[in-house]
Amino acid sequence: YPTEPDDHPAVGYWVPDVTIDTPTHGVQRIAQLARDGRPILLDFTHGGVLANSLDASSPALNVVTGTPTEPVDFTAVLVRPDGYVAWASSEANPTTDALERTLAHWFGLTPAAHAR
Repeated sequence: YPTEPDDHPAVGYWVPDVTIDTPTHGVQRIAQLARDGRPILLDFTHGGVLANSLDASSPALNVVTGTPTEPVDFTAVLVRPDGYVAWASSEANPTTDALERTLAHWFGLTPAAHAR
């Protein structure tokens, strides 16, 4: 998929189906977490920085915090229902600006639709 120059290198590629240890779902692969066909934001940051800024109960977006059980090149990743990465960050505390633009572009979600 086309990407912007400042996008994370994972954007536009299929997300690796790594195993994640989550507090609410136990140990699962990304494919298992994405079964319902909704976009999924995987937040691997310390303390769930992004998950805490978004409404995890939104019916339009799955928000999952956890720890990957194998190395990954990102601290957070937004995965489209088709398995492709729409947005990713490797920052310890990513800002939500680019994430919010991506949520609006791909899924029509405005900040008010998913903000706490």
